[in-house]
Amino acid sequence: MKTGELNILLLGGTGDAAMINEFLSQLDGVKLITSLAGRTVQASALRGEVLPKGFADVGGLAKFLRDRQINLVVDMTHPFARVVSPKTEGACAAQGIPYIRYERPAWTSQPDDDWIEVETLFKAAAACAEFSNIFLSIGVRNLGHFRICRTNVLS
Repeated sequence: MKTGELNILLLGGTGDAAMINEFLSQLDGVKLITSLAGRTVQASALRGEVLPKGFADVGGLAKFLRDRQINLVVDMTHPFARVVSPKTEGACAAQGIPYIRYERPAWTSQPDDDWIEVETLFKAAAACAEFSNIFLSIGVRNLGHFRICRTNVLS
């Protein structure tokens, strides 16, 4: 690491992460590494170093943070990423590395909304079966649950 250089690890997985990658890559004195954890089907054109398969191939997250002298971790993984975020936060805390987790505010119901709340993706697909158009914001990995629908599924 050069003197004064800031090594930032960006955990991607969302469209917002691509925007932050663009912003951070333009800052002077920043070396940006973006990890996609191997789940992103088709990544946007990202700047800086990109790890398409996460940390398994480099000895794990804690080792990567030490070896690459990471100074800051920005976590912009999917809001439903229940494993990587706590693991990363713990690894950063153990090594004294600042950790920032970005989450969009949750949608809130508005007076004219017509929400149907369900517990699982299977129940969501069943609840959507009668609609002619469905907009999903769930990621491509879970689209298969909605094959039972005879509708136009937009994601």
